[in-house]
Amino acid sequence: MTNSNTPWRPLRERQGKTGERPMVEGTPDFLLKPLRVWLVHAVTLRDLIDLKRSLELRLWRNDIFQMGGVTGTAIMDVLLEGEELFEAVDAALDLHNWLLASDVEPDSHQWWVWMARDLMMILDEAHSEWEVNHLVNGLVRRVDPTAAQAVAAVVKDASADASAHLSKAWDKAYGFRPDPGDAYSEAVKAVEAAVIPVTIPRSGKPTLGTALKHLEDTESQWSLVIDDKTGQPTPARVVIGLIDLLWHGQRNRHAGGPTTKPISQETAEAAVHAAVTLVQWFTSGAIRKAP
Repeated sequence: MTNSNTPWRPLRERQGKTGERPMVEGTPDFLLKPLRVWLVHAVTLRDLIDLKRSLELRLWRNDIFQMGGVTGTAIMDVLLEGEELFEAVDAALDLHNWLLASDVEPDSHQWWVWMARDLMMILDEAHSEWEVNHLVNGLVRRVDPTAAQAVAAVVKDASADASAHLSKAWDKAYGFRPDPGDAYSEAVKAVEAAVIPVTIPRSGKPTLGTALKHLEDTESQWSLVIDDKTGQPTPARVVIGLIDLLWHGQRNRHAGGPTTKPISQETAEAAVHAAVTLVQWFTSGAIRKAP
């Protein structure tokens, strides 16, 4: 989601002599060393705070690093591999995001920009299944580049509130430790942030449910810029139907009901992509009210 460039492909692949390059899972030897070196640099190049200690405390372990070397020279190395190594990298990203936000080290920003870019390059060039997320505070599973670019464009153009919730929804759905329930909740909030200012900006109860009811009551006043089969703007029922689906599909919103159930990973991903479409439509003016 952070890199909109077309990834490099081997010459034989570009010439059609082999299939598409598969995503790299885990940490094969060619990826293991660069990730370990990056993690060491991420926790040793600062002076004002013990990031190694902070990282190990966050992950509840004391065996991430080892010290070695010869002739009295101490060299730090990482012991982790596979999912455990990615977990440590993910935690390091969040740790530095916290440091920058709290101004613990005010001169750290440019250094961390370069560190984050270096990690993005490592993961992109290896064609890893993981990439750095939009907020640069964790890892997310790599998805189809076209879909990722579309989400990045919507996040860039939407309001600050809608963008923040949409980014969180994406990270909760595709992050290293996905949380389907939170992903769905953030998707709904992103749509609320885009829909409410357009439909019920002065409402005393600004929820997506209230906006949905307003759209249903005033359906004839709204249309989509896409024409229908008669050449006329598509009625708002298409938009209303998608909002209704997203609103009522959040079956974990209230406890104890006969239809209450946890949100599955598949449901969360579908909800996030529906939210991307709705945020884009309402942000761009694709949903219009008759003058």
